[in-house]
Amino acid sequence: MRHYLLFASCAALCLWTACTHAPQASSSCTQAGEIIASSQTAIANTRQGKVAGYLEIRTRAQLPSKSNVTMDDLKLERRLELAMEAVRFQDLIRWGDAPIVLADKGKKLPNFLIVPKEGNDLTTAKGIYNAQYDTSVSYTENERELAGWTPNRDELLPYPENEIEVNPNIVQNPGY
Repeated sequence: MRHYLLFASCAALCLWTACTHAPQASSSCTQAGEIIASSQTAIANTRQGKVAGYLEIRTRAQLPSKSNVTMDDLKLERRLELAMEAVRFQDLIRWGDAPIVLADKGKKLPNFLIVPKEGNDLTTAKGIYNAQYDTSVSYTENERELAGWTPNRDELLPYPENEIEVNPNIVQNPGY
């Protein structure tokens, strides 16, 4: 596996990864996607929301190119490209979208009910494997007052308690 660093004309850093074996290269390819998505976001911010040409991610994914790309397009592209990378919260904070997107998160708690249908043979492994189920979802109100987005608290994450104990110079973020 080889890595090449390229500097784009907009001074954004892009990583091109020459992958020789897919299983070994998966983490590097993911990092390449993240860096390209970040650089495309930077390009959009420096050009009032317009990007000339097409997104490199769309080309890599063999999707049709776009010529007029808005910041909303880049946000969606980054969300899809990095869906399992745990960077969504940081993106929402950086873009200033967190108070709107996270306003009602955690205010309703889901209750999942899975019940085997009548006539299932649940006494054998084959019967359990082939069983049919009825499913339903209901929601209950979360009684905690800190559910949803709390301004001046949720912008920062709390420091772990053990880190504060180890280093007395660390002061806990407000609201925690």
